[in-house]
Amino acid sequence: MVRERNFPKRAPVGPVVGLASLSFALTVGLTVGLGAFLGRAAAEPTLDTRTPSAPEVVPNPPTQLAPQTPVAPAAKPALVLPPPSELPLTLLATLVGDDPAMSRATLLDQQRLRMASFSVGDPLRPGVILREIRRGRVVVEEQGELRGLNLGNQPLEFTDGPTPGLLGAGLLGATGAQVLPVNSGALSVGRPNQGRLINAVRLPDNPVLYTRTQPNASWGASHTILSLQQGIARFRRLSGYRGNLAIGGISREHGGFFPPHKSHQSGRDVDIVLPRVVGDSDRSVDWQATWSLVHTLIEDGQVTQIFLSYERQRELFLAARAAGVGTDELERWLQYPKGVRGPGIIRHQPGHRNHLHIRFRCGPEDRRCSGW
Repeated sequence: MVRERNFPKRAPVGPVVGLASLSFALTVGLTVGLGAFLGRAAAEPTLDTRTPSAPEVVPNPPTQLAPQTPVAPAAKPALVLPPPSELPLTLLATLVGDDPAMSRATLLDQQRLRMASFSVGDPLRPGVILREIRRGRVVVEEQGELRGLNLGNQPLEFTDGPTPGLLGAGLLGATGAQVLPVNSGALSVGRPNQGRLINAVRLPDNPVLYTRTQPNASWGASHTILSLQQGIARFRRLSGYRGNLAIGGISREHGGFFPPHKSHQSGRDVDIVLPRVVGDSDRSVDWQATWSLVHTLIEDGQVTQIFLSYERQRELFLAARAAGVGTDELERWLQYPKGVRGPGIIRHQPGHRNHLHIRFRCGPEDRRCSGW
């Protein structure tokens, strides 16, 4: 039998502890939470959640834009021409580029019967330099004084004969038909300074192309006489030069010693007097015509050497530059300005101030001919 034991009654512990704990937790939580809230409130700005009243909007008047005026490109300043030139120069055409170095002017020298294209800085004739090019007009410097030329301000006169052509690219003319026939079989033997002639032919009288100053000493090889005529005819056609071209000594009839020359013995050396300015009473050398003659003979490929005093080569050099010849060709053709010992087809030789000494190649028939 089970006995019931009587224990003394105690207050219920669990529920009382739970409520006390909950009360403590709520107290602590509220305290901590309130402290945190207050801390954030001190650290953060207070947000005003009220809806602010909208500010009064005052409409701005529309902006009035000023009309845009187009800006015209700056025009080139007008060229005030100096007093007109009195030289017989006629301006035929101008080509004006953005780069002044690319501008060109074509002028005709009616006294010399020469037409050519020039750039700024080019010499037009001795003492005359082209200084400025504008559309239809140019300025030239004559002996330190500026002078003007307008397009076609000089009357253009035409005469009989070949038309003056652009340097290096002339027009066809009738002079090519003036090459007179030459008998074959005239042979050059030996060297120019130690040689002779067999069956020599004389340079024919041909005043359309040249005049002979020494008819009795105008004998040469067939190849020389024919090449000389052909070269002069081509020079006349390309340059339009109408002045007299004087041919000096070539060789004696049988060749050999020909005083005062050291060469001229084998019919291949020809003296040509420097061309003169047409109509010039002072008989000045026409260096542009001289260059055109030299250029033509060299381009024909039948000339080995041309002798001209070194001090006169400077004028020839300037004329070649004015004609547009490049540096490479000038260095190959002229000794100037390298010095008398420099290479060049045109070479210094004393006593050759007033004439060109042309040395032609040996012809196909000249089998005993020496090339020097």
